[in-house]
Amino acid sequence: MRKNGSQKIGLCVYCGETKPLTTDHVVARCFFQEPLPSNMLTVPACDSCNAEKGCFDTYLRDLTVLDIQSSANITAQNLREKMFRSNDRNRSEIGRAVKSTGTIASYYTEGGIYLGDLPAYKIDWMKIGRGLEFIARGLNAKLREQPLPPNGCKFDFTREKKLNFQNFLVNSKKDGFKPHYYSLGNSVFSCIVVFDERETFLSCIWISFYESVFFRVIAMPLYYDVKKFY
Repeated sequence: MRKNGSQKIGLCVYCGETKPLTTDHVVARCFFQEPLPSNMLTVPACDSCNAEKGCFDTYLRDLTVLDIQSSANITAQNLREKMFRSNDRNRSEIGRAVKSTGTIASYYTEGGIYLGDLPAYKIDWMKIGRGLEFIARGLNAKLREQPLPPNGCKFDFTREKKLNFQNFLVNSKKDGFKPHYYSLGNSVFSCIVVFDERETFLSCIWISFYESVFFRVIAMPLYYDVKKFY
């Protein structure tokens, strides 16, 4: 890494290009309230990737705080209220989606308990996937100290249940893996990351937002068949 005046020049962990760098938060600040946790993960990123990631971060944050499963988390509650105020000014993309395509649907807990009829909207899963991919790339670069190649791997993600998240931590230890566990804030974000030491580009990441919205993200070489993980 070198400097061009006051700005550093180096490798962006997201696009893999050598450019002027900024500092990007792997888990964006928009998921938290002030003051921010002291152990925020940051990585070097170019301006364009930083800006692109920010758009997906906001969409993913709005999705998770609006999810009925996160309603018990105090941070999610406060951010939801903030989002509603933003929606009054038509700034929230998901808020606009609720207005334009929203319907009413019945909601249930994972155990099948009826929670009520609430607004539903069409989710842009491409944006969710891209947001999770950015986070997965940042976690790989920070925790494994080796960025994933921009064009040498692919990603797959699924929405998961809390029980599966908990079981994965137990089972990964039984299987002889050494999972990395990382958490931020008051249950705002946590993840379990398992790297395959035999395969540089292979990792499995379980992510929790607000201890209620769960995803599994798999990064793998292009030639891998994703079906083998299910």
